[in-house]
Amino acid sequence: MIILDIETRPRPDLVERFIKPQGQFDPDSVKFGNTKDPEKRKALLLQKEQDFADEQSTYMLKAKSRAALNPLTAEIIVIGLHGDITEFLSGSESNILQSFWATFMNPSFATSRFCFWSGSSGSESFDPDMIIRRSWILNVPVPAMAFNGRYLGSRWEDAAQRYLFGKHMEYCGLSRAADELGLFVENPAIFPKDKENDRVTGENFHLWFDGKMQDVPETPTEQSLLAMKYLRNDLLILDAITSRIY
Repeated sequence: MIILDIETRPRPDLVERFIKPQGQFDPDSVKFGNTKDPEKRKALLLQKEQDFADEQSTYMLKAKSRAALNPLTAEIIVIGLHGDITEFLSGSESNILQSFWATFMNPSFATSRFCFWSGSSGSESFDPDMIIRRSWILNVPVPAMAFNGRYLGSRWEDAAQRYLFGKHMEYCGLSRAADELGLFVENPAIFPKDKENDRVTGENFHLWFDGKMQDVPETPTEQSLLAMKYLRNDLLILDAITSRIY
Protein backbone atom coordinates (compact mmCIF):
# COMPACT_ATOMS: atom_id res chain seq x y z
CA MET A 1 0.00 0.00 0.00
CA ILE A 2 1.27 3.47 -0.89
CA ILE A 3 0.22 6.29 1.41
CA LEU A 4 -0.91 9.38 -0.49
CA ASP A 5 -1.32 12.99 0.59
CA ILE A 6 -1.50 16.13 -1.50
CA GLU A 7 -1.19 19.83 -0.76
CA THR A 8 -2.68 22.60 -2.85
CA ARG A 9 -2.37 26.33 -3.37
CA PRO A 10 -5.46 28.54 -3.80
CA ARG A 11 -5.78 30.57 -6.99
CA PRO A 12 -7.92 33.66 -6.22
CA ASP A 13 -7.74 34.70 -9.88
CA LEU A 14 -9.52 31.49 -10.83
CA VAL A 15 -12.22 32.14 -8.23
CA GLU A 16 -13.07 35.35 -10.09
CA ARG A 17 -13.17 33.38 -13.34
CA PHE A 18 -15.11 30.29 -12.34
CA ILE A 19 -17.16 31.19 -9.26
CA LYS A 20 -19.99 33.53 -10.13
CA PRO A 21 -22.28 35.46 -7.78
CA GLN A 22 -25.70 33.86 -7.45
CA GLY A 23 -27.90 35.86 -9.81
CA GLN A 24 -28.78 39.53 -9.87
CA PHE A 25 -30.82 41.61 -7.49
CA ASP A 26 -34.48 41.68 -8.57
CA PRO A 27 -36.35 44.75 -7.27
CA ASP A 28 -39.64 43.09 -8.20
CA SER A 29 -38.95 40.37 -5.64
CA VAL A 30 -39.10 42.84 -2.75
CA LYS A 31 -42.31 42.54 -0.75
CA PHE A 32 -43.49 45.79 0.83
CA GLY A 33 -46.46 44.34 2.71
CA ASN A 34 -48.86 47.10 3.77
CA THR A 35 -46.25 49.85 3.41
CA LYS A 36 -47.63 52.53 1.10
CA ASP A 37 -45.34 55.45 1.97
CA PRO A 38 -42.98 56.01 -1.03
CA GLU A 39 -40.04 56.99 1.17
CA LYS A 40 -40.42 53.91 3.37
CA ARG A 41 -40.74 51.71 0.28
CA LYS A 42 -37.61 53.31 -1.18
CA ALA A 43 -35.70 52.78 2.08
CA LEU A 44 -36.83 49.14 2.24
CA LEU A 45 -35.82 48.58 -1.38
CA LEU A 46 -32.36 50.05 -0.72
CA GLN A 47 -31.99 47.90 2.39
CA LYS A 48 -32.92 44.72 0.50
CA GLU A 49 -30.49 45.63 -2.28
CA GLN A 50 -27.72 46.14 0.29
CA ASP A 51 -28.59 42.86 2.01
CA PHE A 52 -28.33 41.11 -1.36
CA ALA A 53 -24.94 42.73 -2.05
CA ASP A 54 -23.71 41.67 1.39
CA GLU A 55 -24.82 38.08 0.72
CA GLN A 56 -22.97 38.06 -2.60
CA SER A 57 -19.84 39.44 -0.96
CA THR A 58 -20.00 36.77 1.75
CA TYR A 59 -20.54 34.09 -0.91
CA MET A 60 -17.43 35.18 -2.84
CA LEU A 61 -15.33 35.50 0.32
CA LYS A 62 -16.29 31.95 1.28
CA ALA A 63 -15.42 30.74 -2.23
CA LYS A 64 -11.99 32.35 -1.94
CA SER A 65 -11.43 30.90 1.53
CA ARG A 66 -12.19 27.42 0.14
CA ALA A 67 -10.37 27.94 -3.16
CA ALA A 68 -7.65 25.42 -2.29
CA LEU A 69 -10.29 22.69 -2.01
CA ASN A 70 -11.84 23.20 -5.44
CA PRO A 71 -10.11 21.73 -8.51
CA LEU A 72 -11.31 24.72 -10.54
CA THR A 73 -9.71 27.25 -8.21
CA ALA A 74 -6.61 25.47 -6.88
CA GLU A 75 -3.37 23.92 -8.04
CA ILE A 76 -1.44 20.99 -6.64
CA ILE A 77 1.97 22.04 -5.31
CA VAL A 78 3.23 18.76 -3.85
CA ILE A 79 2.20 15.11 -3.69
CA GLY A 80 3.65 12.97 -0.94
CA LEU A 81 3.93 9.21 -1.38
CA HIS A 82 5.09 6.81 1.33
CA GLY A 83 5.18 3.03 1.56
CA ASP A 84 6.65 0.82 -1.13
CA ILE A 85 8.36 4.07 -2.15
CA THR A 86 8.80 7.46 -0.50
CA GLU A 87 8.64 10.46 -2.81
CA PHE A 88 7.71 14.12 -2.64
CA LEU A 89 6.62 15.22 -6.10
CA SER A 90 6.99 18.95 -6.67
CA GLY A 91 7.76 21.38 -9.47
CA SER A 92 5.29 22.53 -12.09
CA GLU A 93 1.82 21.13 -11.58
CA SER A 94 1.90 19.34 -14.92
CA ASN A 95 5.16 17.65 -14.04
CA ILE A 96 3.84 16.68 -10.60
CA LEU A 97 0.81 15.01 -12.18
CA GLN A 98 2.81 13.30 -14.91
CA SER A 99 5.20 11.92 -12.29
CA PHE A 100 2.31 10.71 -10.16
CA TRP A 101 0.65 8.84 -13.01
CA ALA A 102 4.01 7.33 -13.99
CA THR A 103 4.27 5.94 -10.46
CA PHE A 104 0.62 4.85 -10.50
CA MET A 105 1.22 2.84 -13.69
CA ASN A 106 4.70 1.58 -12.80
CA PRO A 107 4.63 -2.24 -13.15
CA SER A 108 6.56 -2.52 -9.88
CA PHE A 109 3.48 -1.16 -8.09
CA ALA A 110 0.84 -2.89 -10.21
CA THR A 111 -0.83 -4.43 -7.15
CA SER A 112 -0.32 -1.47 -4.84
CA ARG A 113 -3.27 0.58 -3.65
CA PHE A 114 -2.93 4.32 -3.18
CA CYS A 115 -4.31 5.06 0.25
CA PHE A 116 -5.66 8.45 1.31
CA TRP A 117 -7.71 9.78 4.22
CA SER A 118 -10.98 11.57 3.47
CA GLY A 119 -12.05 11.70 7.11
CA SER A 120 -15.58 10.82 6.04
CA SER A 121 -17.83 7.79 5.99
CA GLY A 122 -19.52 9.31 2.93
CA SER A 123 -18.24 9.65 -0.60
CA GLU A 124 -15.62 12.38 -0.19
CA SER A 125 -12.36 11.67 -2.00
CA PHE A 126 -10.42 14.93 -2.07
CA ASP A 127 -6.99 13.60 -3.04
CA PRO A 128 -7.91 11.43 -6.05
CA ASP A 129 -10.61 13.87 -7.18
CA MET A 130 -8.13 16.74 -7.17
CA ILE A 131 -5.44 14.71 -8.93
CA ILE A 132 -7.80 13.48 -11.64
CA ARG A 133 -9.63 16.74 -12.30
CA ARG A 134 -6.46 18.85 -12.30
CA SER A 135 -5.01 16.34 -14.77
CA TRP A 136 -8.02 16.79 -17.05
CA ILE A 137 -7.81 20.57 -16.80
CA LEU A 138 -4.09 20.56 -17.66
CA ASN A 139 -4.47 17.92 -20.37
CA VAL A 140 -2.35 15.38 -18.51
CA PRO A 141 -3.46 11.86 -19.56
CA VAL A 142 -5.30 9.93 -16.84
CA PRO A 143 -4.98 6.13 -17.10
CA ALA A 144 -8.18 4.15 -17.48
CA MET A 145 -7.14 2.09 -14.44
CA ALA A 146 -7.91 5.12 -12.27
CA PHE A 147 -11.62 4.43 -12.84
CA ASN A 148 -14.23 1.76 -12.51
CA GLY A 149 -16.91 3.12 -14.81
CA ARG A 150 -17.88 6.49 -13.33
CA TYR A 151 -16.42 5.59 -9.93
CA LEU A 152 -12.88 5.46 -8.63
CA GLY A 153 -11.05 2.27 -9.48
CA SER A 154 -9.89 -0.36 -6.99
CA ARG A 155 -6.35 1.08 -6.89
CA TRP A 156 -7.64 3.87 -4.61
CA GLU A 157 -8.21 3.16 -0.93
CA ASP A 158 -9.88 5.53 1.54
CA ALA A 159 -8.68 4.42 4.98
CA ALA A 160 -11.29 6.61 6.66
CA GLN A 161 -14.06 4.49 5.12
CA ARG A 162 -12.57 1.42 6.77
CA TYR A 163 -11.97 3.15 10.10
CA LEU A 164 -15.52 4.50 10.33
CA PHE A 165 -17.08 1.43 8.62
CA GLY A 166 -20.35 3.01 7.57
CA LYS A 167 -21.20 5.33 10.45
CA HIS A 168 -23.68 7.65 8.76
CA MET A 169 -22.44 11.24 8.24
CA GLU A 170 -19.56 10.66 10.64
CA TYR A 171 -16.35 12.69 10.29
CA CYS A 172 -13.02 11.88 11.87
CA GLY A 173 -9.81 13.78 11.23
CA LEU A 174 -6.52 11.99 10.71
CA SER A 175 -5.04 13.15 14.01
CA ARG A 176 -8.16 12.23 15.97
CA ALA A 177 -8.13 8.70 14.57
CA ALA A 178 -4.47 8.26 15.48
CA ASP A 179 -5.15 9.59 18.97
CA GLU A 180 -8.11 7.21 19.43
CA LEU A 181 -5.84 4.33 18.45
CA GLY A 182 -3.13 5.45 20.88
CA LEU A 183 -0.60 5.82 18.09
CA PHE A 184 1.04 9.01 19.32
CA VAL A 185 2.00 7.30 22.59
CA GLU A 186 3.12 4.20 20.75
CA ASN A 187 5.11 6.01 18.05
CA PRO A 188 7.06 9.11 19.21
CA ALA A 189 8.14 9.77 15.60
CA ILE A 190 4.72 11.25 14.84
CA PHE A 191 3.02 14.20 16.47
CA PRO A 192 -0.67 15.18 16.68
CA LYS A 193 -2.21 18.11 14.86
CA ASP A 194 -3.37 21.08 16.87
CA LYS A 195 -5.15 23.63 14.68
CA GLU A 196 -5.28 26.15 17.51
CA ASN A 197 -1.53 26.18 18.06
CA ASP A 198 0.20 24.62 15.04
CA ARG A 199 2.12 27.11 12.95
CA VAL A 200 1.86 25.03 9.77
CA THR A 201 -1.70 23.95 8.93
CA GLY A 202 -3.49 22.68 5.88
CA GLU A 203 -4.83 26.18 5.27
CA ASN A 204 -1.49 27.98 5.33
CA PHE A 205 0.72 25.14 4.06
CA HIS A 206 1.20 26.82 0.67
CA LEU A 207 2.57 29.98 2.30
CA TRP A 208 5.15 28.01 4.29
CA PHE A 209 5.96 25.83 1.29
CA ASP A 210 6.48 28.90 -0.90
CA GLY A 211 8.50 30.64 1.82
CA LYS A 212 6.03 33.51 1.92
CA MET A 213 4.89 33.48 5.53
CA GLN A 214 5.02 36.97 6.98
CA ASP A 215 6.30 37.97 10.43
CA VAL A 216 8.07 34.69 11.17
CA PRO A 217 11.77 34.30 12.04
CA GLU A 218 12.44 31.48 9.54
CA THR A 219 14.07 32.10 6.18
CA PRO A 220 12.14 31.02 3.05
CA THR A 221 14.20 27.82 2.92
CA GLU A 222 13.50 27.08 6.57
CA GLN A 223 9.80 27.76 6.01
CA SER A 224 9.71 25.24 3.17
CA LEU A 225 11.42 22.65 5.37
CA LEU A 226 8.79 23.13 8.08
CA ALA A 227 6.06 22.65 5.48
CA MET A 228 7.62 19.39 4.34
CA LYS A 229 7.92 18.25 7.96
CA TYR A 230 4.15 18.80 8.28
CA LEU A 231 3.44 16.79 5.11
CA ARG A 232 5.82 14.00 6.13
CA ASN A 233 4.07 13.78 9.50
CA ASP A 234 0.69 13.38 7.81
CA LEU A 235 2.06 10.54 5.70
CA LEU A 236 3.56 8.82 8.75
CA ILE A 237 0.33 9.21 10.75
CA LEU A 238 -1.71 7.62 7.98
CA ASP A 239 0.89 4.89 7.59
CA ALA A 240 0.61 4.14 11.32
CA ILE A 241 -3.19 4.02 11.07
CA THR A 242 -3.21 1.68 8.10
CA SER A 243 -0.67 -0.59 9.79
CA ARG A 244 -3.15 -0.94 12.65
CA ILE A 245 -6.44 -1.34 10.79
CA TYR A 246 -5.45 -3.34 7.69
